[in-house]
Amino acid sequence: MKHKNIFLFLLLLAFNNAIAQELVKTNAHKVSTLKITTLSTMLANKGIGEWGYSALIESEGNKVLFDTGAGAETVLQNAQTLGIDLSVVENVFLSHNH
Repeated sequence: MKHKNIFLFLLLLAFNNAIAQELVKTNAHKVSTLKITTLSTMLANKGIGEWGYSALIESEGNKVLFDTGAGAETVLQNAQTLGIDLSVVENVFLSHNH
């Protein structure tokens, strides 16, 4: 059973890679604006530091919140300290589950 799961994982990985390469070929373009603001990290020099990570990624008028940090209030309070309005963010990308 273990080998079957590994095979299925590798098959899905290869399939996803092929799709990603095709998307890059057909939809490739250069980004003209990119801003990344870290909202949560253990290396904070402003706001609250914590063992976690979160960043607001802004590009071409789009805003994506990448991860949400470890503490419930850290990202919200740090965004407020930096003058960032997170209520306009429509997309959140969670890189992993805790």
